[in-house]
Amino acid sequence: MNIKKILTFLALCLMTIQFNMTSCSSATDSEDPIGEAVVNDPTNDYQVVAQVISVGGLGGCSIGTVAQGEGIIENADFKINDVTLVHQYPVYADTLFLLSFFPGSNYSLNVSHNGATIATGTAIMPSTPVISNASSFQNHDLNTSLTVKWQAVKNAHSVQLTINSEFYDPFTQIPVERGYASPLLSPETTSHTIPDTLFNYPGEYTLGIIAYHGVNPGIDIDNLEDNGYIQSYNMEGAAGAFLAVSLSSAEGETITVGNPSLTKTVKRNRLSFKDYIIKKHKKWFGSPILLQQK
Repeated sequence: MNIKKILTFLALCLMTIQFNMTSCSSATDSEDPIGEAVVNDPTNDYQVVAQVISVGGLGGCSIGTVAQGEGIIENADFKINDVTLVHQYPVYADTLFLLSFFPGSNYSLNVSHNGATIATGTAIMPSTPVISNASSFQNHDLNTSLTVKWQAVKNAHSVQLTINSEFYDPFTQIPVERGYASPLLSPETTSHTIPDTLFNYPGEYTLGIIAYHGVNPGIDIDNLEDNGYIQSYNMEGAAGAFLAVSLSSAEGETITVGNPSLTKTVKRNRLSFKDYIIKKHKKWFGSPILLQQK
């Protein structure tokens, strides 16, 4: 598998900010509750993953995979809103960025293979998560918990807060990584407290909020594929998932913890929120999806 090619494409599409006034999707931005995401039992032996990812509400990318058993399917007809995603082994991608990434945009998935429809689904792009107390992150004490607040998101089934950091010890050259991801929270949630144990190294931490349409609270989003995709999340037909994902921003918010200049542990290159999501999701598109039927 050419993982570098996949990550290069993801990096490109997540950095592409589009100010496209014409849209292949219509904006709804509904005020009405959307209820729970649909979870179905698969009706065929295919596995399909499709994601439309919005970065800050302006740009993003669309990407997916099709597999059967342990093999990748390269000749599927993979469409979102009648936009054909082009196969670039092992993924399908909207290489021309024709889809809209605006909050409230509607998406319709239709994947067929050998003339038969194997996966369908609909999704709505959640509103962009907005952190409301970012100014309090400028100086944060070591070994102290932190409560993050944000505005409630629309058109989401769940939200998740994530933090990442990378440091190294200049004497041992041993890298030190600190990461945290909240459980999937209900879309009405507007705050979450990060435990003090995360902040035991001084330096800069990167914080972001992810809003998901297509997966409910209580699901282990980071290990969907490890569970064998025995169900269809927000999709009918194939096992897998159809998600619309909204990131709070590309760079994320910086949390400055302690005073790095007073210790021997110093900051490595800061990992942006966008790059963290690329690393977080690369396993979804880096290998065939193994299906373990019920």
